Amino acid sequence: NFIKDQHLSMVKELPKQNFTKAPNRYSEAGLIKKLEELGIGRPSTYPDIITKLKQKYVEVKNKSLIPNSKGRILSKFLKNFFEYFVEFEFTAQLEEQLDKVTTDNANWKNLLRDFVEKLNYTISDLEKISITEVINVINKEIEESKEFIANSQCPKCKKGKLIVNFSMNGPFIGCTEHKKAKNSGECDYKPKSLDAEEGEEKFLDERVLGKHPKFNSDIKIKKGRYGPYFELEINSEKTKRVAIPKNKSMDEVDISYAIAMLELPREIGIYPDSGKKIFGSIGPYGPYLKHDNKFISLKEDNVLEVNNNRAIDLIKNWEKENKTYKIGIDPKSKKMISLKKGRYGRFIEIEINAKSSNRFTLPKDISPDELTLEKAIEIINGKKKNKKKKV
Repeated sequence: NFIKDQHLSMVKELPKQNFTKAPNRYSEAGLIKKLEELGIGRPSTYPDIITKLKQKYVEVKNKSLIPNSKGRILSKFLKNFFEYFVEFEFTAQLEEQLDKVTTDNANWKNLLRDFVEKLNYTISDLEKISITEVINVINKEIEESKEFIANSQCPKCKKGKLIVNFSMNGPFIGCTEHKKAKNSGECDYKPKSLDAEEGEEKFLDERVLGKHPKFNSDIKIKKGRYGPYFELEINSEKTKRVAIPKNKSMDEVDISYAIAMLELPREIGIYPDSGKKIFGSIGPYGPYLKHDNKFISLKEDNVLEVNNNRAIDLIKNWEKENKTYKIGIDPKSKKMISLKKGRYGRFIEIEINAKSSNRFTLPKDISPDELTLEKAIEIINGKKKNKKKKV
């Protein structure tokens, strides 16, 4: 027991170090709550904000939104070169002004003019800066924040520095001596993706997956404008390339999968209504079925596994959705009224002459099977009246 005013001597010193923990990453709900607190965005725009982030700039891990390399680099670029436009206060004030515009309490022309003037002024200043200066600014900020490789020495040539650089495929880590060494062969450091996990080497330019047993040449994975793809040299004059589906994880890509993909297009079967063959293949926009010069997107089915029965069902559904219906003859003009499918949905078409026609959007609440000649004429006349009123 201790006595009052007793002298105590130090027996042992135990040093202890505490580190400040970074705040937790936002979840989707947490980010929306924060945006509401800052006055940024509105309930109608929050879903679009989250969708855009997930499409390009963040990955979702354990419900947390983790910025990818593109998101982190873009954030640094905007902070340094578009600071005024990414300030919380500016965005919140702009939202308030837009709200006033919707209630006729503000002049939208003045608001738009002020915004465009500030934006043009900022862009004109940025156009005077070279891409090298932009890269230097980004790398300086990276070095200060201790992100990525922080301007470390190149492990290959020992002369250059590893810095963040940019290409059409996104930011990557590369050596400053890499371009200079293409002819001399001094530095063969392979550029690496910034999104590679620690100890992982995600390919950026290309990598060899293995040998093709039939052609005895390398199967390479490369990255192009539409994403990663397989490349195989068939002979000195012919090279085959096949896109890797966007929903295919690179961890699932092996030599057997690559060989099967390089066999595309594959013959699936025969379409009974036409007696013509059905093929499955893949293009820049994903896997598809081909029949009678028609291309049907495969959204859920595996192009390597879809069978003939399933392919027939998909083609029938496509034909039903894209079918042209002849509704009848317009009693006034004596011209055919048809229902067709366009890029933005169904529309009613009435001929003017052999080379031209008028088109009218089909209301969403009307099914193609329910459209009668009388209803089509009513829609056409209603649209024409609206056009006259606007004029």
